[in-house]
Amino acid sequence: MTLDILKETDVMRLNEIKIDTSKTLSIFSSIADKLGIKTEFNLFIEQIAERSKAVLAMNDSTLLEEFDDKFRFISPNSPWENHKDSFVKVNHGFWEMFAYLLANGKSNLRKRNFQVLQAQLQDSHLLPYLMASIQYCIRSSNIVFMQSLTSGIGWSSGLFEQQKTNGLDQIRRGVITGNLVNLAFGVDDVNDFVDSFPLNYGYQEGELRTILAKLDEGDSILLVAPPHLNKLKVNPNIFAGEGSPKQFYLAMSPDQALQQWDKQLENIRTAIEHLRSESKQTVVLFQGAVLGPMVAPLIEFQGWHEDTRVLDLGRLLDIEVDINSLSLTGSPLPNRSVKPSGLFTVVDGNNKCFQERK
Repeated sequence: MTLDILKETDVMRLNEIKIDTSKTLSIFSSIADKLGIKTEFNLFIEQIAERSKAVLAMNDSTLLEEFDDKFRFISPNSPWENHKDSFVKVNHGFWEMFAYLLANGKSNLRKRNFQVLQAQLQDSHLLPYLMASIQYCIRSSNIVFMQSLTSGIGWSSGLFEQQKTNGLDQIRRGVITGNLVNLAFGVDDVNDFVDSFPLNYGYQEGELRTILAKLDEGDSILLVAPPHLNKLKVNPNIFAGEGSPKQFYLAMSPDQALQQWDKQLENIRTAIEHLRSESKQTVVLFQGAVLGPMVAPLIEFQGWHEDTRVLDLGRLLDIEVDINSLSLTGSPLPNRSVKPSGLFTVVDGNNKCFQERK
């Protein structure tokens, strides 16, 4: 079984694991089919080619006008208020990658390594499944889909107005272009652009602590994250009940999350299925590139959302570990002014891809 393999494999050898991903692929194929999104890459590109061409040809002024017309910017006071919802997000990086690939390296977007993008989004066959998942999240009443014009810890509010005054920079041009192309699959004339910063602000203000404190010994917490976070454990002192929920760690690839997306999601599906069999409810704390918007549909599409939810915390989890442990992430901590929350503690782990925290 996949879970047995994960229990025996070192986190740094995760990419070498050979597993059958057909079940997960079937689920996401069904999601894409339900939304009318072509899963073969060339057909997918043909499906959005006309809109891509039109959006990529817009100047800054037209892009901003179109975005103003099609999107409603929302900055919620607290996205944590509904304790049953899953929260997933994408930030500027994915939309820049998406636009750059569609533009075949268009010069007025921020420069990217085109061969890497092809491996991540095209050759991996990820893109149509990911876009189908994003659309699924947007339509779902059980999933809050959030995004940002900045990093996951940055505040987006006011950036639209700044761009109108100063002109589009390359990062925001990529975000706006990608979102406008995404409307090819949209269902509404006006789409909500829900800022992800309040999710992070609520984390700092202790709202995640409040949610987790309500779990007890019949529940479980699954931390899904790259190896540099494999020693994190939710501090048992926060739990209000007499017992504590069981805690588990599942490794995400530190460098192949997108290229091996189906393997990553198969591992997640297998782990959640196992935990659901022995828990009243499961909370998944997630850091895994842009795959968060795929984990939430994976849960809901199978009818698991009544007792399982994913909270996509992204790079926020990096503030909980020593800065020296971030060397494997390939990028520095997004905002060094953000301090550890005290929600997590660092424990000894066994360095396996799937492990229970004792």
